[in-house]
Amino acid sequence: MIVDYSLTRAKKDNYNRERLVKKLEEKINSKKPLIRKSKYLILENQGTVTGVDTQKVELDKRHDGLKGYWTNLKLESKDQDQSQNKNEPQEIIDQYHNLWKVEKAFRMSKSDLQERLIFHRKLKRIRGHLLICFCSLLVMKEVERILAQTEISLIKAIEILGKVGQGEAIIGAIKIPIESELDPKVKTILDHILGH
Repeated sequence: MIVDYSLTRAKKDNYNRERLVKKLEEKINSKKPLIRKSKYLILENQGTVTGVDTQKVELDKRHDGLKGYWTNLKLESKDQDQSQNKNEPQEIIDQYHNLWKVEKAFRMSKSDLQERLIFHRKLKRIRGHLLICFCSLLVMKEVERILAQTEISLIKAIEILGKVGQGEAIIGAIKIPIESELDPKVKTILDHILGH
């Protein structure tokens, strides 16, 4: 287990606890029923709330800013050889802090790409489906990275580019080619994407 301390997290923990204790005290003083039980409440016989346990609040303050990380990876110690493929504790913590990027990618897959469960039986089809999903996500992430240089989000770019196109209007026996004009935003998006 690796334990990390963060001053920012300590301030946030303290703020959240003080807010919770204040709300609990207000509800107790106004005699409103408490829907959710809290670890800071003093309960008498048959679950009657009599106040806030300040001793538990003080004990909880000792853990402000601390966060533990369980890992099964080998950690590097000061006296070991550097070549044994060991991990620095800070490396593991940094990787955990990047977990939000993985979660964001899953959200993009489900919402933006509208990926859904498809029941394939053959391993070749399952692998093909996963490859298509992964490639789509990779393209989206790369376009998002490129568009970070502009002030246009990926969703906005999809909206703008969705209006661009060409086609053919048929009126009776007459065929008229139609092509939408490229406005400055479309040109900006295309210049950045094609420039990479």
